[in-house]
Amino acid sequence: MAKINRVIVMQTLNKWKYFWITSFLTGINYIKLLGVVKTKDMSVGDSLGFLFLGIRPISHLDPTQLFNIPFLWLSMCLYLFYSLAAMIRATSSTYDYLTFFYLRKRRTYWFFKVKHTLVIISIHFMVIIITSIICTILFGGRVSISPTMTFWTSFIPKGSVVSGFQFIFQTMIMPWLACATIGILELTLLYFGGELQSFIIISIYLIMSSFFTSPLLIGNYLMLLKSSIVEDKGIDNLSGILVMVVSMIVLNVVGIVKLRKWDYMN
Repeated sequence: MAKINRVIVMQTLNKWKYFWITSFLTGINYIKLLGVVKTKDMSVGDSLGFLFLGIRPISHLDPTQLFNIPFLWLSMCLYLFYSLAAMIRATSSTYDYLTFFYLRKRRTYWFFKVKHTLVIISIHFMVIIITSIICTILFGGRVSISPTMTFWTSFIPKGSVVSGFQFIFQTMIMPWLACATIGILELTLLYFGGELQSFIIISIYLIMSSFFTSPLLIGNYLMLLKSSIVEDKGIDNLSGILVMVVSMIVLNVVGIVKLRKWDYMN
């Protein structure tokens, strides 16, 4: 197990440049937030909330609504899964082949890939949090996970302000769980179609999540405005956790079955 962990660390550190872009996008998010609210008195929670704000539920399918999808939200999510595909690619890496033969069992190799996926997602989120804290300090904001009244009235005018833990759960833990689930979906798709095909499918999936408010569309949990804590017709977290846990179990079963038939020479 220790050797497997060292392999994951080495594979991840070799791709460190991908995390710098996540930090850059998070910084742009904070600057845009300050430009929208016209004040520097913002908190770390505000930065995270704005990054994963998303779009309000759409009542009917209208292609023009595509232009209402927040560009920065979509860019961050697409980049996160693009970088994930590049870092966990199933082929083309000699180092990856050596790892495959070193682990011997295909099931062990699959869970190695799953663990690597979760590590990458976690590092991206750590970078987002650290960058948000640094930006908050640099601009003289509040180092707090609670949303400010300015943020709430600017983006979520109805309803009372939620507590700090509930807010951070909705803007960090649920998005992490959603990204982890979608990441394992992307990993599974890599073995069915390839790196580019899996990324295209994930991109379409995220856009569909913007148009349709459904517990089965996991991309909805990447958007604060789709949550039941701010929207009467929003999605409940308990339903989301159940859907994502079941999805992870199913995807792992599918991945193991597929990997048993995977031709690592092609």
